[in-house]
Amino acid sequence: MANQHYDLIIAGDAPGARIAGILLGRRGLRVLHLHGRGWPQYLLRNSSILLDDLLDQLQARHCLTATVPIQLHFETTCIEIHGSSPWQDEIRRELPQSYPQIIALLDQLQRWGQTLQHTLREIGGSPVFNLRHKVRWPLACRRKGLPGGLLRQSFADWCARQPICAEGRQLCRSLLAAVCLIPATNLSLAEAALAWDQLLGRQSVAGAVLDKLLEQRLADTGATRRPLEQLSGLNSLRSGTVQCHLGAETVSCDRLLLAARPTPPVPGWPESQGGPALWELQRPTTQPSKLLAPRLLIHSPAAAFQLALGRNQNRPEIYLRCPAEIDPATDLAVELSCLFPGDQPAFNRLQNGQAPASSGPCGERGALRPARALYQACAEQLYPALGLLGEALVALTLTGMKKKGP
Repeated sequence: MANQHYDLIIAGDAPGARIAGILLGRRGLRVLHLHGRGWPQYLLRNSSILLDDLLDQLQARHCLTATVPIQLHFETTCIEIHGSSPWQDEIRRELPQSYPQIIALLDQLQRWGQTLQHTLREIGGSPVFNLRHKVRWPLACRRKGLPGGLLRQSFADWCARQPICAEGRQLCRSLLAAVCLIPATNLSLAEAALAWDQLLGRQSVAGAVLDKLLEQRLADTGATRRPLEQLSGLNSLRSGTVQCHLGAETVSCDRLLLAARPTPPVPGWPESQGGPALWELQRPTTQPSKLLAPRLLIHSPAAAFQLALGRNQNRPEIYLRCPAEIDPATDLAVELSCLFPGDQPAFNRLQNGQAPASSGPCGERGALRPARALYQACAEQLYPALGLLGEALVALTLTGMKKKGP
């Protein structure tokens, strides 16, 4: 027999789930937050239209800061975004012959990305959440002038048909692959548009500040807080409720948001996929030769990967994020030897990534609800290419849930 019953339980710390929990808690739902895992390790923490709207609702816009410089390294080309000169001028300097075509292609992607975000906001979330969203989604896209193939077309196929030279086409493919950590051949046109528009956002998100804000805003709604490590199992009942075993206690809820990947696995938790793997440099290294910006996007023959530089208590921190199947020590040895002269750097794996099943750019082929009364609430699983924009889309979709009748 359950001791406590909640309208909503959030299992994990993913931002999308906690934002949804705050907004639903303000509507009167009784919420339990099982905290302790699931905070995403995105190296590119850029804001977006959808996220800005949600931060406004939470009175949390002050977690936004000026966007840090980001460099793309591709063969002998280096282009800086959010640097001292506009990225358009950087492309003009590096690729003067194909500059107009590259700018036209990237500008088109940005316009589509902005329009897609406005459309998602208009329908209220992912088109797979309910039948009304699924019907409104293509109609809203057409009404806003988006091409019919935008949601189905491969970015690489679309890029191949554009009037642009091979060098410019390869730059665009490498740029988007490095942003999303997905090969250009597997990247949808809509994902590319959303990711590129987010990258060009004028503000970054201070992750630690946002984490504290979400914790405080959730407490302000009266939510109960317990450690996720207490969760020893869960059962989805035929009655439509979920039972959660917290040590010797059992609680139940109408809906459970899966906002983490528990370690060790919890019995009854649906098998979930994760996003890219995260690694941290194990020991300080000599001054890197090419690390000129706090964030690097690198596209090499081995793989696309990202590097982030920072300092913690006056110690250097270097993180590497790459596709799940890549091991930096073996697969990226050549690339890292160029970036870190001298001894080969050793990276420690912080986050185990698994290649997620493709769910479509806005979840068209995915499932927010893997089982009765259970909802995926982690953008790394549903929208692995979109980062914090994916978290905003998760939050927007989950706030469409209606409270059960009395």
